[in-house]
Amino acid sequence: MLEKPERATPKQSVWKTFFSIMLKRTIIADLVQGVIVGAVLAFITANLLINAEVNSMQTTVNGWSTTLNYGLWGNNILLRAASARYLPAANLPKRRCTG
Repeated sequence: MLEKPERATPKQSVWKTFFSIMLKRTIIADLVQGVIVGAVLAFITANLLINAEVNSMQTTVNGWSTTLNYGLWGNNILLRAASARYLPAANLPKRRCTG
């Protein structure tokens, strides 16, 4: 009598499918996906940092919100980015000459 060949169990077929997909992956595809994910995470992190800087650079005096170091040259880049997001065109306070 001829014996029937054994069928692959569902567990084995899942692993075969998984490994066949893994073999189709390439280094270029993995690098592109990594760059895209990294860029999205960097964008989200930058937005969170800029929003935190916007909230911390404002001071409230008599109900008015003001900033004294708003967008001046020489400030750190995070403060300048927060200034550009909060109000792109603003009057800067007059600088005092020291000398």
